[in-house]
This record gives sequence, structure tokens and C-alpha cells, in this order.
Amino acid sequence: MDLLDRASCVEAIERTLATFGRIDVLVNSGIDYGDGMGVFAETPIETYERACAANVIAPLFLIQGIGISSCVLRTTDTRHSDK
Repeated sequence: MDLLDRASCVEAIERTLATFGRIDVLVNSGIDYGDGMGVFAETPIETYERACAANVIAPLFLIQGIGISSCVLRTTDTRHSDK
């Protein structure tokens, strides 16, 4: 599933529902730092837009798509936090 492609997200939800009938848990572990977050003022806005799309908007879209009766687990990755 491509988190930046809403059609891909919808397809994954539909395929999962067709296979299992419901979604009980959404594990959100996808993250996108692009080439890394450098100095705030020097990092291209496109890097932040892509990161927000993958790390904020996509999980919200998936949560809305599966419904509020499911459990959502959110993880994070700090491997690039030193950049």
C-alpha cells in the first residue's frame, strides 16, 4: 500500500474487508522523512508536505476509512531525528 496514494489505501481497506469481513486493528507505522529533516529554514517545503501527507493525513484517511470501532496503534521512528 502506498500511503501517498489514496486509491491504494482504499484498495487495501476494501481487500482486507473482503478477505476478513472487518478490521479490528490498524497499526500505523508508515513514516516518510524524505531525505531527512535538516535545518528548519533550509528544508524545502515539499519535504514537509510529503512528510505531513504520509505521517498525518494518510493515517487519518485510513482511520476514517475503517471506522471508529477499530483499535488504532500508532508507532514512530526516530532513526532520522539526528539530521
